[in-house]
Amino acid sequence: MGLAGCDRAPPTDAADEPAELLDRVNAVNLRGVWTCMKHGLRQMRTQDSGAIVNNSSLGGLVGLPGSGSLPPAQAS
Repeated sequence: MGLAGCDRAPPTDAADEPAELLDRVNAVNLRGVWTCMKHGLRQMRTQDSGAIVNNSSLGGLVGLPGSGSLPPAQAS
């Protein structure tokens, strides 16, 4: 199972958020899931079976005040 998450503290307004923070959130959310899948696939090949389950967050569908770059990163 792959779950990735990146918390930002303190909460931020997307209009005031630096691009570097979006890059950090995307790196955790995208690369984290990719890394889990990569290593899971290697193990599954050695045992000729397995399953990968990746979960997402409601945050990718519903933006909340102060959530900044999290909703677009979760939706990607």
